[in-house]
Amino acid sequence: MTIIEVYFPGFPIICPACKSDRVVLFFDPRFIPREIPRWKDLIYEKKTVLENSWEKIKLENQWKKDVKVSGKPNWICKECYDGGIVLEKLSEDVKNC
Repeated sequence: MTIIEVYFPGFPIICPACKSDRVVLFFDPRFIPREIPRWKDLIYEKKTVLENSWEKIKLENQWKKDVKVSGKPNWICKECYDGGIVLEKLSEDVKNC
């Protein structure tokens, strides 16, 4: 039996597809456990964004190449069943370069 860790930060996470707040964040069983606290902190500090583009998901979550670098938390909306990965927001300084 595989256990999946679910995370609720204590505030609503909004689905980018249907704008529902019924979003569940979870960590794939292949996720490196030592990375989970860093991601939880980023999510709690609202320094993340939900991504549902399949092309972006394939690019970012390449488990077979290098698990240490590519693992991202996942999300699913319980209203519209859309889902994807959680990405770290780039700071405004990086975006404007």
